[in-house]
Amino acid sequence: MEDVMATAEIRAIVESAARHADIDKALAEVQRKVAVDGGGARVGEAVGDLAAVLRADADHECRRIYPAVRRNVTGGCQLVAHGLRAHSYLSRCLDELAACPPHAPQYGTLLGNLRVAFRDHRSDHEERLFVRLRGACRGERRRSPSGQAGIPAPRAA
Repeated sequence: MEDVMATAEIRAIVESAARHADIDKALAEVQRKVAVDGGGARVGEAVGDLAAVLRADADHECRRIYPAVRRNVTGGCQLVAHGLRAHSYLSRCLDELAACPPHAPQYGTLLGNLRVAFRDHRSDHEERLFVRLRGACRGERRRSPSGQAGIPAPRAA
């Protein structure tokens, strides 16, 4: 049963990384539409698409990644709290961007803020959170019967 759970958690990590790539593409598309369209309806459509992939990422991580991190990773609750704060900040940045006309002088700054916030979120997850969850799923650290994380996995003789 543990291997099935580990496989599901590894699959969730792979899905999350793919979602992060989709967000990068959507951010680039907003940037491209601003440069080409200069503030027309196509920019609004691209921001709507970006909002959809950002919200799908947050939903996926809240349903699949964060519960696994809480269960399996030492210090997981703190990592999850950090991730939730990052998603909240991304949502605020997105709301500010969506409320601003693309031709407004501050639009580029708002888009830049969102890009930086997402870059930080992505690197935190892919370089820290996912690495620790993968390690836990591979048995590098397991929970003891009392539920304490951090007990090294038994080594095969």
